[in-house]
Amino acid sequence: MKQTNVQKKSFRDNATTLQHIQPSAFACQILEQDRAAFSGARGAEFTLSTFLNQLLLNDYHYGKNRDGDYFPGNIDWEIQQLEETAQQDALLRSFKERADFYRKHLGVRRSSDPLAPQTAPKHFRLNKKVVAELFEQELSNLPYTNEVFDGQRGLYIKTVLEEYAKRPPLERETIYFYKQICALRDALPQPLELSLRDGRILFLRPYAIETDPQRQFHYLIGKALPAGSDDTPQNWIISSFRIADIEHVRIHYKRTRQLSFAERNEIAKKLQESGVAFVDDPAEDIAVELTKLGEYLFHTCLPLRPQLQDDADARPEASKTDSRVYCFHCTLRQAEAYFFPFGSEARILSPRKLQERLKERYLAAAAQYSQDTQDTRDTSSPDAGRLPDMNQ
Repeated sequence: MKQTNVQKKSFRDNATTLQHIQPSAFACQILEQDRAAFSGARGAEFTLSTFLNQLLLNDYHYGKNRDGDYFPGNIDWEIQQLEETAQQDALLRSFKERADFYRKHLGVRRSSDPLAPQTAPKHFRLNKKVVAELFEQELSNLPYTNEVFDGQRGLYIKTVLEEYAKRPPLERETIYFYKQICALRDALPQPLELSLRDGRILFLRPYAIETDPQRQFHYLIGKALPAGSDDTPQNWIISSFRIADIEHVRIHYKRTRQLSFAERNEIAKKLQESGVAFVDDPAEDIAVELTKLGEYLFHTCLPLRPQLQDDADARPEASKTDSRVYCFHCTLRQAEAYFFPFGSEARILSPRKLQERLKERYLAAAAQYSQDTQDTRDTSSPDAGRLPDMNQ
């Protein structure tokens, strides 16, 4: 019986740049959430094409350079191991098995599959850099990627997006800003010029790139000087900037002074006191009374949660008999951001200025519902406002 060799397609064979993909509902939710979060503070969100192109390119380089096994980004590392062990057939079967796993468990299905996720297809266009660098060079030079995906760019993209969506928030931010984070780490500790997405330009003597205690976001920390300010010691303020809020970074060669040993110790102490996200604000003692539901919210809502004080002597008198009073040493901004959503389940006992700040915000919110509105019902009818008789 004559056997015919079916030649596998390559990513190079697919010339179209317009992609139609249908991720799972979970992946769509994560992608939209990250697109908003990574767009920065200016308020103008990335387009879907801008977001996905950067994600695809950085995901590949992240997988290529990280230690250990990574699919599909780190396939070239495994091929190198394959060439060394000369077990081509065995590894090829392994790739096919893993591809089947991703198709089955990560929602990588054809649109005709009745189990396909019921979400609207996403349409976006690959840019020239992604096509040239990723699909025409890197992936096409790896024969096993062509073998697994049969040259289908859409299948590769969907696999990447489904896997990305299942990663924790910090790793997703690491992937999306991978090149920027690497460039910043390479530049440390040299003085930098930062252009932020809100339009500000600052000079920074960097300290480190740190993450918040809940491991949600990356922050660049150091002493910052607004552009145009006098270069005096008191104008350099300890500050932190989310990686997503940084538009552009360049090494400022005209400023060569780095942080001194004393300044680094000062920043380390401030980080311990105020936390990474609020390092530029002073920390204060704060007492909060929580209801039963408030206690539950405190133990389950982790983002931005302040550190609980262990020292009972630092608590107000009421807390020695009332177990629902919690004491913190954090910034007012952190306490306000964290406890405001608790509503009536949390009451600030001290300081007074935080009480007033939250009171003003609650009153402003209540005012939206307390304005007199015209009743649209026909009040002239004797049946107006009467409940219907269910026995009729």
